[in-house]
Amino acid sequence: MQADQEENDTVDTSLARELATAARSMADQPDLQATLDTICAEAVAAVGADACGMFLRRKGAVQAAALSTPELQAAEQAQIEADEGPCLDTLRLTRTVHVRDLRDERRWPRWSPRMVGLGWLSVLSVPLVERDRTSGTLNLVARAPGGFAEEAVEAAHLFAEHAALALASARAERSLGEAVGARHVIGVAQGILMERYGLDVERSFDALRRHSQQSNTKLRSIADHVIRHRRLPGDDAVG
Repeated sequence: MQADQEENDTVDTSLARELATAARSMADQPDLQATLDTICAEAVAAVGADACGMFLRRKGAVQAAALSTPELQAAEQAQIEADEGPCLDTLRLTRTVHVRDLRDERRWPRWSPRMVGLGWLSVLSVPLVERDRTSGTLNLVARAPGGFAEEAVEAAHLFAEHAALALASARAERSLGEAVGARHVIGVAQGILMERYGLDVERSFDALRRHSQQSNTKLRSIADHVIRHRRLPGDDAVG
């Protein structure tokens, strides 16, 4: 019994190290897409899958966001086209879906046969939860039936927690970068308006905002126009 406990402790320590390494790798990516790609690649290694795909909710729609291998692309697209499959169930129900052998699966009559035909026989779909909201799923697959033992399922749950944190951080950094970039563009446009129309800082911003509201156009887009054309859209009078 002591030997079994020591073996379990060794496995737990090894998994903890793998997850720590994966977390560092996911956090050390230059942009959001690189983070998504790394999450899929690291999931394969941490869980022992043959491949991994990721679905994300984007603007109300479900999209295939990343793949560890192009071989999985047809299978992921098939879920969206058929509007059925484990990832979609995981997104809708916020629960893990584990299928040991898709040849015996009847819940998804259109999708399962396509997976079997592509050579994928077992699936493990795990939710990615950000701020108490399921924002995506990891879709881990194996070519052999019974590809995910109990230990692999537990590893997938732990990995998904790290992946969700990395995803949230990457999204926050992208939003911050976009905000900083927009602020810079608007500032450049204000400088052009101040020079061209003799405005001060406050009135130059008011001019940009007024054109944005009147045309129902984003402020950043109005600023881009000013930078490209050195004038306001329509060159309306400013006052």
